[in-house]
Amino acid sequence: MAKKITIDYERCKGCNVCAQYCPFKLLAINAQRINKDGYNVVDITNVEKCTGCGICSMMCPDSVLKVKEEK
Repeated sequence: MAKKITIDYERCKGCNVCAQYCPFKLLAINAQRINKDGYNVVDITNVEKCTGCGICSMMCPDSVLKVKEEK
């Protein structure tokens, strides 16, 4: 089974810590997407290349990113 990263956009503060630690550089702040609190949120730039390693999830200070098994 493949692993997939999910992002809770409404809780993201756009700190960009997850993007700094992504070994594949697949996360970036999305200037077009703003959550209910007014933050530009992080987004996956190329979901097909994401391996689901979970490093971003481990580094996120607010547990916004989660690794889930995809069926």
